[in-house]
Amino acid sequence: MTREQIRQELIAYLRASLRDTSRPAAIQLMNVYHHFQSKVGHPAIGAVHQTAREILQELVNNNVLYIGYGDAEGFPWFTITEYGKQCVNDGNLLPFDPDGYLVALASQVPGLDAIALTYLREAISTYNRSFYLSSAVSLGVAAEHLLLRLIDAYVNAHADPAKKAQVQRRFEGKFIYTQHSQFKRELSALRASIPPELLKDYETHLDGIFNLIRLVRNESGHPTGIFPDQAIVLANLQAFSFFAVRVTALEGHFASTRL
Repeated sequence: MTREQIRQELIAYLRASLRDTSRPAAIQLMNVYHHFQSKVGHPAIGAVHQTAREILQELVNNNVLYIGYGDAEGFPWFTITEYGKQCVNDGNLLPFDPDGYLVALASQVPGLDAIALTYLREAISTYNRSFYLSSAVSLGVAAEHLLLRLIDAYVNAHADPAKKAQVQRRFEGKFIYTQHSQFKRELSALRASIPPELLKDYETHLDGIFNLIRLVRNESGHPTGIFPDQAIVLANLQAFSFFAVRVTALEGHFASTRL
């Protein structure tokens, strides 16, 4: 079994534990071992058990599980936290489930390319290992890539070669902050010609989320001495899907439009 297959199996096992009337939301390590032994034979089972232990520790680190059960029983029991119950029940796009996160996001945003997915996978994997600096930087690159694709689609939407060259010069070679600011200014003049649903909550779902991700990325990617909080990085990972949906939809509009 791959690491992601083991992770998916564990999440399904946790979901089943919520229906256990004797010890709801609790699992025991030995029972986890027995669960995998019914699916994987020797000699591979030893490696599967080790990976399962690593993933359980990641879930503890991410506040999905805590060690122990009730008032008196500690390890080898694990109990699902209230936050973890919400995650497991809702099946949200959560970073502790990288494979499910990426599959669900790709179904929501068919326009995601290999570059965006590569950096996003890196952001999720490093978050799960508590490398929040690396996660913030990788997520920032993924967001920047999508925004640059949007700007390219806007530039290429200009049918007149001379006009296109003029617009391109306003963006070419500029820092991402400058390009983003320039695009917002030019977008304002086009609002009347863009379907309203593409601009609904633009300031929040596109502009606001991108600015927050970029801010944390900049602080993390330079020797500022400012280290991102786990909760902030998690919030940005969760918000990324809203940003990706909006930015790729707007990119699709410009890809099919002539200005």
